[in-house]
Amino acid sequence: MKPSKLDLILALAQRGAAEGSVAGTTVQLAGELGVSQQTASRWVAELRKEGFVEKTSSGFRLSKSAVEKLSKFSSALSSGANGRTVIEGEVAEGVHDGAYYLSIPHYRNSIRKLLGFVPYAGTLNLKLLGDADVEARKKLEASPGLAIPEKKEGKRFYGAVKCFPATLSKGRIMAAVIMPVKTHHPKEVLEVIAPVYLRGAMKLRNGSAVPVTLEK
Repeated sequence: MKPSKLDLILALAQRGAAEGSVAGTTVQLAGELGVSQQTASRWVAELRKEGFVEKTSSGFRLSKSAVEKLSKFSSALSSGANGRTVIEGEVAEGVHDGAYYLSIPHYRNSIRKLLGFVPYAGTLNLKLLGDADVEARKKLEASPGLAIPEKKEGKRFYGAVKCFPATLSKGRIMAAVIMPVKTHHPKEVLEVIAPVYLRGAMKLRNGSAVPVTLEK
C-alpha cells in the first residue's frame, strides 16, 4: 500500500506530536514514510491548511481536531465493522522460517482442512505499534482459535499451532493469523498467512501498514 497523509499524521503521533511539539523536518518524515521530500512537504502544507498539523519553532504538533480524529480512527480499528476485530501492523522482515514450516504436509493439510485454502509457503510478519493492537493480539492469543495439534513423526516433532480466520485488503484476500503455541516471536509481532504471496499481491514493502480483519 502506498503511504498517504494519514501515515504522516500517524508518524507524528508516534513521535508524541499529539501531546506537544516534536522536533523534526520534512526530510526526516520523508525518510520514515518512504516518499520524496517534496511529497512530505506538500502533505504537511495540505494538512496545515486543513487544520490538522501546526508548524512550531522546533518542528510540528497535531491540532486538537487531528487528535480527535485519531482517537475515533483507533477506536474503529480496535472494534472493526460489524463487531469484527481489526489489528493493524507494519510489514517487518521475518526470520524466513515460515516457508519451511508451511511446506510441511502436517501443517499444509491441516490449514487446508481448517481454513479452506492451501497456504503460500511463507508468512507476512506485522509489527504492532499501537497499544490497542498489542492488547488485541493478547486477547487473540488467549482465545482457542482453530487448533492444529502437535504431531510426532519419527524423530521429528511438530508443535501445536492456533489459527484465526481473517481477511485482508478490505475483504478481498482470504487469510489467517497463526500463532505457534511455542514461538520465539515477540508479542508485538503478528504472523499472517494466505493462499497468495501477500507482498506481491498487495504491493507491500517493509513499513507498509496492513490492517487485518479477524472474522467472527
